[in-house]
Amino acid sequence: MQIFVAMPLGEKEIPNLRLAITKAVAQAGFKCHFPNENARHGTIIEDIMDQISRSAAVIAEISHRNPNVIWEYGWASALGKPVIPITTTTEAFFFDTIHRRAIVYDPKRLMGSLVQELTRWCENLRVDGPEFPPVQLVHSKTYSGASSALFGLNSLTNTEFGFFELMKRTRSHFFAAAQNHHFLVNNMKQLKSALRSFFRRGASDKRFDLLMCDPKSDFGVKTWQALSLPQYANHLKQAAEVFDELAVWARSQSSIGDRFRLRKVPLVPVSMNFVDPDAPNGLLVMTPTFLKSENRARHSIIVSKLNSAQIFMQYWSWADSLFTLYEAGSPPAKKGPKKRPGARRA
Repeated sequence: MQIFVAMPLGEKEIPNLRLAITKAVAQAGFKCHFPNENARHGTIIEDIMDQISRSAAVIAEISHRNPNVIWEYGWASALGKPVIPITTTTEAFFFDTIHRRAIVYDPKRLMGSLVQELTRWCENLRVDGPEFPPVQLVHSKTYSGASSALFGLNSLTNTEFGFFELMKRTRSHFFAAAQNHHFLVNNMKQLKSALRSFFRRGASDKRFDLLMCDPKSDFGVKTWQALSLPQYANHLKQAAEVFDELAVWARSQSSIGDRFRLRKVPLVPVSMNFVDPDAPNGLLVMTPTFLKSENRARHSIIVSKLNSAQIFMQYWSWADSLFTLYEAGSPPAKKGPKKRPGARRA
């Protein structure tokens, strides 16, 4: 989980400030992201907006009233992200920010005046903020609060609950209900490598199941076209072709074979990953698929079977039943009315 750092850069950068912030953030268990670390193509402002949306919080150095810093401060506030102002003087506060507590530090004594206090503030993010529960307790019997965790992140990819991290912790059965198809399609090479490793570890009855929307389902396609994008039908068709190729590839691997199973169903309303659902310590990671209006503070829900078996089993019963009912690539056959012996046609 990262923290975005909004601060003056280049000639205006306070000497050693970057090192001090990085140390404090690391001590609290987070990673730093600075604005000039973006290496992707596209506009700088789009990269900054995206990185702030992916961050747990924002540290804003407001001593010099730098316009870029203040803009990033405002964007983070608009997204509801926690903002930690740091400054060399309280006179730097704007009217709209003067009500906020800030860390006042001495630029000549960074390690003594900033690191310790900033570390404490960052550590409190995990305890005090509603979006940052004590993740180390979510999957344990000692977690006496809510039995699930809510993460206000744009993506779980770089957390311990990311897709590939969940594969690593699975002992017997990984079940993925993939409404968010494009993530797997865009990471197919990594997925194949992870599948090889997945089946090399553990027992011979280990399973990996993938449930996806059927591109032949008129209901599912039209539903998601209305809720998301007109291009959904084409995206889904392309994803289905990639997953079909993946299934063929899996069957060709002696270490995998039929232990990888793919099912296509009329509608998968949400992305859900189950880790060892039949075990007492099963885990559910659910990412609601947000619709046409992009939500940059996307929330993901983590449910531990240890603490909330009833909620966990409600979702698992639905997913498992849907998977079992549908054979690969086709729905269950419809049963017509039975004919009575000797009945005449009208």
